[in-house]
Amino acid sequence: MRIVTYNVGTFTKSGYNSIGMVSDMLREMKADVAGIQEIDSCTTRTGNVFQLAQLAGLTGGWNFCFTPALDPYQGGSYGIGIISKSKLPILDRWSLELEKGKGSEERALNVV
Repeated sequence: MRIVTYNVGTFTKSGYNSIGMVSDMLREMKADVAGIQEIDSCTTRTGNVFQLAQLAGLTGGWNFCFTPALDPYQGGSYGIGIISKSKLPILDRWSLELEKGKGSEERALNVV
C-alpha cells in the first residue's frame, strides 16, 4: 500500500488552481491513500468549492473524509482530509480538535 501526504495550501501555492495537477501526481505515484492538509471546504476565497470532494472525483471517484480545523471560516471551513481509492472504503472515522498553542491557529486530527 502506498500512502502519501501533501500540504496543498488550498491548491493555490503556484498562483492557480492546482487540484488537477495534484490529482495527476497522486495517480502517477500510484498512491492508494493520501492525507491532504490545508484545504478549503466551500469558502469564499476558493469559490465555494469543496476542494477535497473535487480532488477525490478527479482522482477517479476516491473515498474522502474532511475534518475542519477552522470552522466557520470565510463562509465554509478550512482543514484536513484523507482520500482513498474506491477499493479501500472508509469504514469508520473520527476526528479531534487539538489544543491550540499560544500564537498558533487551530489544529485537528482526522482518523479513518
